[in-house]
Amino acid sequence: MAAWLESIWNSIVTLFDWIVWFLSGGVFDLITDAFDYFIGILKIWFLNMSTWVLETVDSMISGIFSGVSFSSDIENAWNGLPLDVIQAAVFFNVPQSVAIITGAYVTRFIIRMMPFV
Repeated sequence: MAAWLESIWNSIVTLFDWIVWFLSGGVFDLITDAFDYFIGILKIWFLNMSTWVLETVDSMISGIFSGVSFSSDIENAWNGLPLDVIQAAVFFNVPQSVAIITGAYVTRFIIRMMPFV
């Protein structure tokens, strides 16, 4: 009964000895060096890709907003309102609230266009 148990124990010890020999024979150093090299390449690729994406998004946003002028349209619409409505809107700070909300939407749009934020 003890012979088969001793045989299994010897097989386990032999397996662990082989694993130690395999890892200490330079293979572990080779694997870690290869992994470090691969991680370095991935970091460089990630930085280059991030730079490219940010430049592309910047050119897209500047292209979209370069031909758009909302201020003249808003000023024309504001001047088209009756005087009583303009006075009530100024009393309730509607122009300031519209500016704040518009700024918030623009900021939200720009943040959503930026990757990894």
